[in-house]
Amino acid sequence: MSNNELEKNRYRKLAGTKGEVYEKPLNKVGLMNIVNRIKPQFNKYVIDEYVKSKNMVVLRLPPYHCELNPIELAWSSV
Repeated sequence: MSNNELEKNRYRKLAGTKGEVYEKPLNKVGLMNIVNRIKPQFNKYVIDEYVKSKNMVVLRLPPYHCELNPIELAWSSV
């Protein structure tokens, strides 16, 4: 199975698990349009909503940044 076919299967599965109904066969561009349309509905974290309700802000740090995430310094010595 080619990479393109694997990606299309992944997009089909995502659309199906979110309750999206579409006609088969559908090309990759059509599937991506569906995914991009429904993605914002499910692109929220529970903790972000909770913190927002308490009038606070979550500060997200870049992942794997050794100066901002001290655990990275610990892992560098392992």
